Amino acid sequence: MVLFKSYSNMPCYEFQMASLPVKKFLHLVLIGMLIVIGPARGRVLLTEEQNHMALCVEAIAQKYFSDGRSLLFSVPRDVREVTGRPRVQLSYGDDLDLVNSVLQKINENMSCPVQFPSDAEVTMTAETNYNYIIFIWREQEHENVIDCLRRQLDTLSDSEIQQWNPRGRFVVVVTDHNSGTPRSLAHEIYETMWEEHSIFDNVVIISNSERNHLQKQMRNLSSEGAIFDLFSGFPYQRGNCGKVNEVTLMDQCIVQSNVTFPSRANLFPPKIPKDFQNCVIRVATIGIEPFVILNKNHTRKDGTTEYDVRGFSVEFFLLSARKMNMTVVFLPPVLEITFQGGWTVMENLVGGSAEVIVGLVPMLPIIITPDSEPSIPYIHGTIKWLVPCPQAMPRVEKIITMFDASVWLAITLCFVLTSVVFWCLASISDSLAMKESNTLQTITSCMYSTWAIFVGISVTEMPKTWKTRVFFVFYVCYCFAINTVFQAFFVSYLVEPGYEDRIETFDELVESNVSYGFNSAMETGILTTDYTEQIKLFASRRIDCSDMENCIKRILQDHDIATIAVPTYAKYVANKFGTEGKTDAPCTLDENLIDGSIVVLLRRGSPILNQLNKFIRLSQEGGLVDRYWAELNSDALLKRIPESDKDGSTGYFVFSVSHTGPAFALLLCGHALSLLVCLAECVYRRIKQRWSKENTGRRRSSNLQ
Repeated sequence: MVLFKSYSNMPCYEFQMASLPVKKFLHLVLIGMLIVIGPARGRVLLTEEQNHMALCVEAIAQKYFSDGRSLLFSVPRDVREVTGRPRVQLSYGDDLDLVNSVLQKINENMSCPVQFPSDAEVTMTAETNYNYIIFIWREQEHENVIDCLRRQLDTLSDSEIQQWNPRGRFVVVVTDHNSGTPRSLAHEIYETMWEEHSIFDNVVIISNSERNHLQKQMRNLSSEGAIFDLFSGFPYQRGNCGKVNEVTLMDQCIVQSNVTFPSRANLFPPKIPKDFQNCVIRVATIGIEPFVILNKNHTRKDGTTEYDVRGFSVEFFLLSARKMNMTVVFLPPVLEITFQGGWTVMENLVGGSAEVIVGLVPMLPIIITPDSEPSIPYIHGTIKWLVPCPQAMPRVEKIITMFDASVWLAITLCFVLTSVVFWCLASISDSLAMKESNTLQTITSCMYSTWAIFVGISVTEMPKTWKTRVFFVFYVCYCFAINTVFQAFFVSYLVEPGYEDRIETFDELVESNVSYGFNSAMETGILTTDYTEQIKLFASRRIDCSDMENCIKRILQDHDIATIAVPTYAKYVANKFGTEGKTDAPCTLDENLIDGSIVVLLRRGSPILNQLNKFIRLSQEGGLVDRYWAELNSDALLKRIPESDKDGSTGYFVFSVSHTGPAFALLLCGHALSLLVCLAECVYRRIKQRWSKENTGRRRSSNLQ
């Protein structure tokens, strides 16, 4: 295609002067040149050293890279188009010819998809890369290959967020090594990849031109052969604790008639030990009790502060660190759930002050950044609305509401009508010369007798006529039925008056008079869900709930707010503060807001991730999670001071005379009213007698006159 372009730049008049057969002849010549040059590309255009290096890279890829998994190539930016694919140029001796040759050999001999950084779209379902081949050379005369390597690694880590895998296998091919000895350059390359991107499983292929002649003589190789050194490092070898002091010559790649590795050593051996030999790991913690508990802190001799941190979330990491023989150093813990606290621990992780974040770290997209990666979840929970539980109704109020208003109205109407019927029957019997009882002669005495029957007291005198007696029997049966039902409910409500209606749905919560206790960190996590519109319904009823423990305590005791939290944590708070009874347990809405998990957050590429996941999984399978949580709740129950012991009240009581106080109070009011009526009648009688005597005296005096 380049040749066509060069001919297309010729002046037009030259083509016009040529005849038609000459034009056809030129086209045939050009096509023949392309046919000859095309197959020769990668063999003829490569130098001898480049051709041998391509064979060496191909042999390593075939031996250590799995078929079927994607292989990502990375080259310097000066040979990349806008789309990210290498330019195909016909330039003799160019390093890109080496890349094209390796691509050709891998495509012919391996079954794996080959990608370049911008070819793979970043999606949530993207496959994680496990194999990398990075070519580095000086892009400009004044710079070194380390700058080229840094740019490529930064590009990979930024553009391949979902696919970037620092724990994959890396092969770094150095085609330009004019700066320093091969061993020192390999050490600088490995140190750069380890310290800046936590890449530990890599091999550096580099040619040692100065030693090649001597090596060939020692190994009886022909002048056409080549030897390449294969270097790698071990960050935790001999107690280095992550410091790479030197690189190791793993093997050599000898290319002659074929490719051989004389030492036959594994180029990618396990480099992360099971025993870290007391290497220090810095841990940042965030959370509230019981997840993160600060037991004590003291000052060391050098002036630094040592923190003793425990808790439900910390114990699992301490157990794993103990099994890996690592020394844990805690940074100042953040004992609150706030946005500022979360920002502080994330700065510690990204800035390198901490290597791990332990505590209440939810597995949310806003938490998992390109610079971090989570462990497997060790706590699974559901976030729900915590609402006030229904309270016991006042006993007097419950007795009043024992019957509906219509029932009380019917009883009152029956009482009045029965009194009237007794009075009417007594009046009819008197007109028929059948003398009825004196207690039924007046309407007041009829009402008195009717009330006595209703409350279960005997009347002073039985009715005498058969009609009155029949009605009297029916009324006694009615009162007996009503009294039986009333007494059954009366005793039950005095002992257990019942509870108010429970808040079961979100609409009922909005219509209630409770306020919303918000937490800034919790709301930040909710912003990643579709629940933000419902939170806005509480815009005018918001209370700061940064201290979740006191907030839940307020829900359990004051019953005036609602908040969003994990029900198991609310149960722990209830046990800690000694609230007893099933009505004081945290109540929740049936709807689940977020099904979340708690994880340990590590720096991306952390070498301890796989072992940490292993110990977390073993803890879950062994039941240590449930056991430790049960122990925390048991300790809270044993250490608590029940509120019932402070005020002397208990959940149950013995029914005694004191509980019949309302009845005696009503009886006292009735006697007082009767006494007042009696006094009024006596006064009225005295006044009436005096008034009648005066009238009698006036009549006599007027008769005498």
